Amino acid sequence: MTTRRCCLAPAVLAALFAASCPTMVLAHGYAGSRFFPATITTEDPAAAAELGLPTFSHFDGENAIDGEFSMKLLRHFSLSVGSTYVREKEGGNISDGFHNIETTAKWQFITSAKHELLLSTGVGVEWGGSGSTLIGAEETTTIAPALYFGKGFGDLPDSMKWARPFAVTGVASYALPAHRFTADGERNANEFNFGGSIQYSLPYFNSQVRALGWPNWAVRFIPLVEFNYARRSHNFGAEPATSFVNPGIIWVGRYVQLGAEARVPLNRASGHGVGFALQLHFFLDDIFPHTIGAPLLGDRL
Repeated sequence: MTTRRCCLAPAVLAALFAASCPTMVLAHGYAGSRFFPATITTEDPAAAAELGLPTFSHFDGENAIDGEFSMKLLRHFSLSVGSTYVREKEGGNISDGFHNIETTAKWQFITSAKHELLLSTGVGVEWGGSGSTLIGAEETTTIAPALYFGKGFGDLPDSMKWARPFAVTGVASYALPAHRFTADGERNANEFNFGGSIQYSLPYFNSQVRALGWPNWAVRFIPLVEFNYARRSHNFGAEPATSFVNPGIIWVGRYVQLGAEARVPLNRASGHGVGFALQLHFFLDDIFPHTIGAPLLGDRL
């Protein structure tokens, strides 16, 4: 599930606590020496126990606060639930409310340490009628099969070791409505979504390429660029596609990560102006490895 978009004091305290931890020992999101962080607008490829709360975003007159909780049912199988509160202003009118509840089941079926590769498949469900129609929540439930991937470039030759910290992640999904037509007889839309990221990991550079000699907190940054594309089709026609590019940076601690991105539309259909997103994200499988962070049904798969 793609994250769509508060309390400052807890966030600052969490960041200070994480910064005081001298080592980075993360239980999830690893393929060999490669760590794939949870990115803000594109779902990461790892099945994990984590909490993204809050994610705050602002774009084109809309403010949104998103929350998502994910737990492991098995070692490589997770289930997440989330929603987004939106307050939007259009002209002189202000509307607010929650988007539909979304759930995602994800199975991480390939983990290659040698090639720094993660592959997962999953199914996302947006539960129609669980949100407010005032802010555009759909009345129809949609089901979206998805494929997730993450690939690091640590297997490049020594002549290109400067490029080993690069990694790419992505997810492609196709949302299908549970009912073909609305109550008014209009055809419900299908939607194709693709999102991805290009990352350059300073933690990887520091540990696998060359020690930078910087303070511990300073080698925890991962600059990245995310991009998103969505196209809806119904009544045998297609709406204009929406697309964004989102340059930003993530700081990764032992138990928490902080992220910030700009949100830049690439066409008129996507909106106007430049927005931003901020996220506080907790690694529950590192914070609570024996309780809510552990696989609920055991560590078999």
